[in-house]
Amino acid sequence: MSSPLLVGLPAELLESIIPFVDDRNDILSLALTCHSLKRCLIPLVLDYREIHVKSSDQKAFWNHLAMNPLLCRHIRVLRIGSCHKIRVPSINSPRCSPGEEEQKFCQALRLMTFLKTFEWGYVFDDRAKSNIPGLWDALRACLELKDIKVDDGGCELAGGSVSHSQLFSLQGIETFDFETNIGDMFLGHPDPDSEPHTEHIIDFLATNWGLHTLRLSFSYCTSYDYFYDTRSVYLGPTLADVRLPHLHTLKLSFIECDPRVFCEFLANNPTIQILDLYACFPYAYTGGKRPDILVHLEEGALPNLQDYAGGCYTWKSLCRAKPPLRIVRRVRCWVRRPKGYQRMAMEMFEHFRETLEVVHAVRTLRDGPAWIESALPNVLVECPPLAF
Repeated sequence: MSSPLLVGLPAELLESIIPFVDDRNDILSLALTCHSLKRCLIPLVLDYREIHVKSSDQKAFWNHLAMNPLLCRHIRVLRIGSCHKIRVPSINSPRCSPGEEEQKFCQALRLMTFLKTFEWGYVFDDRAKSNIPGLWDALRACLELKDIKVDDGGCELAGGSVSHSQLFSLQGIETFDFETNIGDMFLGHPDPDSEPHTEHIIDFLATNWGLHTLRLSFSYCTSYDYFYDTRSVYLGPTLADVRLPHLHTLKLSFIECDPRVFCEFLANNPTIQILDLYACFPYAYTGGKRPDILVHLEEGALPNLQDYAGGCYTWKSLCRAKPPLRIVRRVRCWVRRPKGYQRMAMEMFEHFRETLEVVHAVRTLRDGPAWIESALPNVLVECPPLAF
């Protein structure tokens, strides 16, 4: 039974309290306490807390929101293209006029002043609907926005890719997950014959000091090497000056950086507990024996690191830093090749034997995790079967 004090509040006070209940499940629980709150919260609040659509092509819905600013204020989560299920309130509104869809969408987005989470997934078979000029500028009106996940697929957006949009002018972000494919096939950067610029992305990180989860994945290629050679994107020396006092999770893919700069960045952010490096190499790496981006990591540089995934050539440097590592990921089950892989893994296992609890192994067609389980009898070895 709901509290008589809560139900007895004047309607205007109740309306000022409800916006602070963000979670949809909490709204549902509150609505089920009594008929009075049920009438207040269902459907106008409950059905609008989270909106999931597979495409931005929702002409009637965006028009409906643009004409009802109060409903926009109820929205806390908006997922477009990145969701597996649809969650859109039932409406009985006319579609907007042809050519007004983008305008109505951006107008509705500007009215979502309490929006907390925004996810944008590139829709491969709906590319025309993925290019919405003004989208990221409209998102700047969402002053409560904390969590962003964007996979732009390298699509062109108002004369340039998302990589060079107003997305990177947002502030107050706590979770930022950004993935893009950029190259001259996608018009992803100003000069397809040169490397993409990333200074503005580093500036974005420096101004969002509240970030606790950061994932950046840049896959860069030209029309000449597309599908044959994927290049990494360069992060410049100013990265070393970025300090994120709340950073907990850092995941980077297809990154090149001066190892001294990168290791200084890690040392300046000792709160990192989860570190995932995929295809991250020293700047201008052209092949050779040790593509180790952690080569300048010093002892004590990662005092809170517990979960690590990275290339085998970084393991020796990781051991030198002596973090309290509990979980190691992407350990391949190779036995025969490449040469020396198993030896490097065994040395790493021995170094972290006292703290290691879980190893996530990657099975191959020939080799399984038996040698890992034998080397670490007291450690949980997780190795999912190959999917065909």
